[in-house]
Amino acid sequence: MKLPISETVLGGLTIKGSIVGTHQDGVDVFDLQSRGKTRGEKQEVSLDDVNEAIEAVLDGSAGAARTVFRMEPKNESIAEDRALSTA
Repeated sequence: MKLPISETVLGGLTIKGSIVGTHQDGVDVFDLQSRGKTRGEKQEVSLDDVNEAIEAVLDGSAGAARTVFRMEPKNESIAEDRALSTA
């Protein structure tokens, strides 16, 4: 498919599509997710380990398709100290 760039951008057109599946496939997947029948793969990593986690993603050794960073410190005593200092 060829699109005229100027007319698309200046006209504010939005192009939507999917590389696999039909609209009904999408509806079915969202239905399965809403009923808890699917699970996303993720690994949780302390923000303290951000550099190592990024390296693992870049070199392909990450433990899951998604990495989620936890914002609390790795060391629980540090978290407790912070909680006490704000009390």
